[in-house]
Amino acid sequence: MVPSTKSSSRSSHLLRPGGLGIFIFVFESKSNPRIVRHEEDPRVWEEIRVRIRTRDDHTCRYCGFRALKWQVVHHIDGNHKNNDPGNLETICPMCNAVLHAGRGCTILKIVDLFKKSRYLQSDVIRKTRTLRASGRTDEEIIETLRLKEQVSFKQNRNYLRHLTAFVSCRLPAHEDFMTRALEYGYEEARRQLGIRS
Repeated sequence: MVPSTKSSSRSSHLLRPGGLGIFIFVFESKSNPRIVRHEEDPRVWEEIRVRIRTRDDHTCRYCGFRALKWQVVHHIDGNHKNNDPGNLETICPMCNAVLHAGRGCTILKIVDLFKKSRYLQSDVIRKTRTLRASGRTDEEIIETLRLKEQVSFKQNRNYLRHLTAFVSCRLPAHEDFMTRALEYGYEEARRQLGIRS
């Protein structure tokens, strides 16, 4: 379960009678409790996540950012049921937003796509994080990175493959874990750079 940024979320686990599955009570707010069914015990997934992040030294496989919190365990093949360690990798929230550009562009509205860039995607992520931690605006970062010709999102891998994604500092259209995860990443970058906020 992903924590909500608007209200404190909590869950309790109940085994289904006969051991046929697990039900989770999710309390997003006092007025909105709901029950969801999970095929697997989420505690098992948490153990897997801890093991993978430890194996990867809490370091993003794409941009090299290391942080002890908010790193994401990503399914390389996109199959969330394939929890083979060889299919799992640690990535930072910024790289996660880029890998899931459809969500970042159309739902959260924090990812912008550009046809031209002076840098590789991993360098864009690294430099964006550093420049943002240093107090630079999106416009200044885009200019520094020489990102040109902004385009809209299309659900087409061949189209997306040739673009560079930029994670903006705009607040997401829908608050979720990403808001807190990105802010933690910027704070951690400031700490690593010796910048006081």
